[in-house]
Amino acid sequence: MKTVPLPFTFRFYGVDYNGVTMSSNGWISFIPTDQSDFYNCYIPAALGPYAMVAGYWDDLKGMKTGEDESGNPIFANMRIIYWYDSTNNRYIIEWNKAYNQYTIDLGPNASMEKFQIILYPKLEQDGDIVIQYHTVDNPGITTNYCTVGIEDHNQLRGLTYTHSNTYPVTATPLTPGLAIKFTTTWPDNYVANEDETLPVPVCNLHNYPNPFNPVTTISFTAKQKGFATLNIYNLKGQLIKTLLKDNILSGEHKLIWDGKDNQGNNVASGVYLYKLNMNGSSQIKKMLLLK
Repeated sequence: MKTVPLPFTFRFYGVDYNGVTMSSNGWISFIPTDQSDFYNCYIPAALGPYAMVAGYWDDLKGMKTGEDESGNPIFANMRIIYWYDSTNNRYIIEWNKAYNQYTIDLGPNASMEKFQIILYPKLEQDGDIVIQYHTVDNPGITTNYCTVGIEDHNQLRGLTYTHSNTYPVTATPLTPGLAIKFTTTWPDNYVANEDETLPVPVCNLHNYPNPFNPVTTISFTAKQKGFATLNIYNLKGQLIKTLLKDNILSGEHKLIWDGKDNQGNNVASGVYLYKLNMNGSSQIKKMLLLK
């Protein structure tokens, strides 16, 4: 365990931090701790460190080089490298020659993990976090594999990218060369018109708050009366919830989505699309549900 100051203030789940604790077990915490917490779990949970970024949370060691006279294993030093890239204003933490404890007896064939957690501060908002993998394996011979994700300072909000070798349907499994970015900045806000020759009957389609948990309001202004539908889809294009299917008058309209599907079940955290159709025209926007 090692705690170091950051060269900048980094905001994470709305809280500003000026230092970071690094663990040999593949995670960092923005709250100082001396607990190694090698046993990983799903995020969020009451176990493990607070205000955590888990790049590859598992029991990691240096290479096993032999045993002492009592038969206890001897491990080489694992290299954890950290530095400030002032040119790009980012802080990089790298785990190098880290071996999974549960394959350590395989010697040269043990599972080696080499990865980085990179912090990018942003002005007056949560910073961006990139986790990138040079060499990665995810063995689970006797355990629940590794955990990758983020968790807030109260262990109440979090996002699991993978645990127990399961992933969201839109996530890419851990592979060498993969990079994962956690950000609150949208890559785009797009509008799709099925027939651009038709006048757009609605405007100002948006939802707030976004990201949200557990409820968001979808608002739009109808320029004319007509029949309208508003549906919510997952990224596979599957219909999740129908919020509107009726004739409406012109003016402002607000609809509330509580994060449940048409059967009343709570949906998983992730990105969802909401599509408004009216008088032959459609608009699509994205929203992010966090739990």
